[in-house]
Amino acid sequence: MMRVTRASYALGAVAAFLVLAAVAEAQTGGVRGKVVDQAGKPVEGAQVVISAKESARKMELKTDKKGEFVQIGLFPGEYVITVTKESLKDEVSTRIGLGDPVALNFQLKQAVATDERKKQMAELQAEFDVGLGALRAGNYDAAIASYEKTIAMVPSCADCYLNLGIAYAGKKDLDKALEAQLKAVELRPTLASAWNELANLYNLKGMPDKAMEASNKAAEVATTAGAAGGGGGAAVLYNQGVILWNQNKFAEAKEKFDAAAKVDPKHAETQFMVGMAALNVSGDTKAAVAAFETYLQLAPSGPNAPKAKEFVSALKQ
Repeated sequence: MMRVTRASYALGAVAAFLVLAAVAEAQTGGVRGKVVDQAGKPVEGAQVVISAKESARKMELKTDKKGEFVQIGLFPGEYVITVTKESLKDEVSTRIGLGDPVALNFQLKQAVATDERKKQMAELQAEFDVGLGALRAGNYDAAIASYEKTIAMVPSCADCYLNLGIAYAGKKDLDKALEAQLKAVELRPTLASAWNELANLYNLKGMPDKAMEASNKAAEVATTAGAAGGGGGAAVLYNQGVILWNQNKFAEAKEKFDAAAKVDPKHAETQFMVGMAALNVSGDTKAAVAAFETYLQLAPSGPNAPKAKEFVSALKQ
């Protein structure tokens, strides 16, 4: 979480707020991929199977002449993407979130279907799922233990490092969280969620230049993946606004928050910061009230709901 502090225009008092630098809340997400052979050449007509881990939902499609594929409209969750052509195969487990498509790279290799290999993969998946359950429950120590086991099994698992970093951040161990996210982007430079986590961590550590650099990288990755919203969508714009706000660059932050709200008007925390910016930068109480009321409609029990109600009540007097 990020502490956002600014003198209130209407109330004339200093107010401090915790603002989550979270990804924008769109309805669904997606995945896009590039498939090459062992020589690095695009593979046309490869079979792509996208399977949800938590349900029986499955989608199938094929790669185009450039070896590329894209599938949108996927509900958030854990997925296995399997790519095959003849006797060649590659498979990746990933988490798909809301909004911008996850970008993945595949390199087809001769499939190895030994019983021992299947057993290892099953053990890896089981341990990964244990860690995921612990992470969702807020049991960060258990999550860390599980993801350290999965990394020991497969040191190249970028998603394992991503979740490990999130768990360490939950424990407020920012140094270890940073180390894990840096490893995640080293293993998979197109992992936009890890770049966003890095931006948040650098911001929390008081390193705004590094935070903006990581946020810009998240925007670059999202643009490469074909994301809408001018290079990264609401998630990146919102995060950049928070970074600027924490540097007291309020006018520049307001531009980011307003842009993020246009891309995704249903992202509650963006609406709250639009209200804060309208109140403190432009002095537009009408716009501030409208934004705070929108926030309350979207997140009536959100982390900033008490402050939003306080502001609406005071500004309408």
